[in-house]
Amino acid sequence: MESGARGDMGKSDKVTLEITKAKASVLKDIGLDIDTFIALIKRCMKKKPAKEDLRELRKSLQKTPQLYMIVMDMGETIRLQLIQKAIDQKAAQFSIEAQTEVMRQGLGFEQSPLLEQMLIENVIICWLRLQWAEYQLTGFMGSGGSNSMSEITHWERRLSTAQQRFLRASNSLAKVRKLTHGTVQINIASDGGQQVNVANNKQ
Repeated sequence: MESGARGDMGKSDKVTLEITKAKASVLKDIGLDIDTFIALIKRCMKKKPAKEDLRELRKSLQKTPQLYMIVMDMGETIRLQLIQKAIDQKAAQFSIEAQTEVMRQGLGFEQSPLLEQMLIENVIICWLRLQWAEYQLTGFMGSGGSNSMSEITHWERRLSTAQQRFLRASNSLAKVRKLTHGTVQINIASDGGQQVNVANNKQ
């Protein structure tokens, strides 16, 4: 993993246009052709896009705001950039992307209301930052050298901050769900692979 990460979201190496089932259904519901709309997005993301393409894209977004998730989903963009900045190997990036998608599904992203979806994205982003800080600290702990102690101290602080953010994000999601549903449910896989639902009913 890299020892540092740039926060410039506008300088991503390439634009990732990932059409999930949920995103594809948005296009299907409004009668847009997926390939045609993706081609429009790519033209608009050129350095000097044509004015007519920009007008067409803006008109589409004004008519159907849900298309934002295909053009520029901020939560997904941040999540993918964190993964790309953290590690160079493409195979590892794909694996971590798949892992975060499993986490989203496990937290019930698709079935959750908008506020909970926002909090789920925040939980996963905080988890990625926590794992990155943990990885960096582990690497410096065995490196030795004159700068190792200062680096270890630096990454211990970063790790502590990341842990606090992850816990706050997780607690926020749990509180909102308890207020909304009256029940906080945690899905646990038993030894035999069978899912066990543990529910804590609101008193």
